[in-house]
Amino acid sequence: MSTPSTESTNLCEPPYPVSLSDESNNLTKWLHSKSTYNPQYLSEPEPTKAIQNTAQILNTHLKNLSIKQEIPPQLTAALESDTFFFSGFKTHHYLNEASKLLKDANGNLKPFNQFLNDIQKLDKTYNKNYLRAEYNFAAASVQMAVKWKEWERDGDEYNLQYRTAGDDRVREEHAAINNTTLPPSDPFWKSFLPPNGWNCRCTVSQVRKSSHPLSNSEEAIAKGNAMTDHPKKQIFRFNPGAQQKVFPPKHPYYKAEPPTDCSNCTKKLAYNKNSIKCTLCSINNTIKKTMDPKVASKMIKNDLIGKTIPTQVTQHNKNGIVKLNSHDLKDFLCKKHSRSSESKWVLHEIQRGNANLGQPQFETLDMTRPNIQEKIKRGWQGINVYNLTAFNKKWELKTAIIHNNYEVPYCIKEKP
Repeated sequence: MSTPSTESTNLCEPPYPVSLSDESNNLTKWLHSKSTYNPQYLSEPEPTKAIQNTAQILNTHLKNLSIKQEIPPQLTAALESDTFFFSGFKTHHYLNEASKLLKDANGNLKPFNQFLNDIQKLDKTYNKNYLRAEYNFAAASVQMAVKWKEWERDGDEYNLQYRTAGDDRVREEHAAINNTTLPPSDPFWKSFLPPNGWNCRCTVSQVRKSSHPLSNSEEAIAKGNAMTDHPKKQIFRFNPGAQQKVFPPKHPYYKAEPPTDCSNCTKKLAYNKNSIKCTLCSINNTIKKTMDPKVASKMIKNDLIGKTIPTQVTQHNKNGIVKLNSHDLKDFLCKKHSRSSESKWVLHEIQRGNANLGQPQFETLDMTRPNIQEKIKRGWQGINVYNLTAFNKKWELKTAIIHNNYEVPYCIKEKP
């Protein structure tokens, strides 16, 4: 695993100690009571709380920055989503390693006090040392992501310049690309927008084209590759703003143990029709259950707005699509229509092609229901009821048919 370096610390002192000591104590008791670990346990209360608290710490900078300036809601949702899943996989790896300390050489469960003593080093590594480096990385990454979106609006009207902290703690390989000046469209920025390592303090500034000489792109990329030539450093070749990611997409947390079988997984990590065979997808889907429903609604709405879902063309929907517009998505994702985080993610799975909608059953409108006349004014002409399978469960999805032209999601519930 790529271990966060602590060589270039002093980036930013957190407003509170970056540690998960209380959560790890609860996890230790919980894990010992389970006597084993399975990724499906992540949705239980103790791991869920640990995931949520980790995400809260790592999202501190994004929340503070959003108070000071307006950040596009789509970017905010994407960054929050990335941090949450990162926190989920981090918790998984911690529990997976901790579970290896549960039993003695004879395969017997250790007494709790012995297990508690044995786990201290691992706890300090994950929930203090790593977490502090990840906290600092998130601070730099979020800043660069927000700035990148601003620079995208300006296009190549200005150049961007790479700048180190300029002191004696700057890493030699980072100093090699100091003052690199190139337009935003240059491929250099695709891989080498800071942060370029754990506790990296480098930044990028927008500069006038006439103020600094243009760097040679090929030479700059060669220096960037040299800066990240070690296998553990190659994960930092990404652009937080362009990819809307806080943490490197190739971070070792996103590897599974035991080794995953993604041979049938055409969409890799998050979306797999054969999720039972894919450890990563199974963990990913379990993490979705741990989200606060309001957080899940925000993320799903951001990802699905403006998209459509193909359906079986029926006499009631001549165009055969479900539209996912802002108003109807908000209505669908509200608590009364889809209560759990998991139920909200079902629509996401359908849109991604991982849960197929078959031929629906048609229902006429119930004229005794409240606000029915208002719905009729909005074009409601009937209800289609779909039965489907997602997350290895059976669900019922209802959509409202609008003017016989398309459908909108109305509500979803798990079937017994």
